[in-house]
Amino acid sequence: MQDQDQESVFEDFTVVAACSLPEFQKKYNLTITPFKQSSGKVGFRILGNVDGAIAEIYTNKKVGLLSFMKEIRSVRNAIFTIRNSGNSKVTQR
Repeated sequence: MQDQDQESVFEDFTVVAACSLPEFQKKYNLTITPFKQSSGKVGFRILGNVDGAIAEIYTNKKVGLLSFMKEIRSVRNAIFTIRNSGNSKVTQR
């Protein structure tokens, strides 16, 4: 298995939603924290075996559509919460 302590920042909410799926979080020990970047955009800091998770996503792994849609809603909600609040960080998982 690859490095367990990677930290990456993503703006693409679909990749973040895929990493938020419980099977990815458990398998790759992922922690996801949304935050407001200095540019004003919302980013997501992902800590864990990020390379392993991204590699599996790009193999077109089959996942439940309803679960993926739920995670997209959750990620978008975090984006809107941070944009509309004075906080620069919200803990997601």
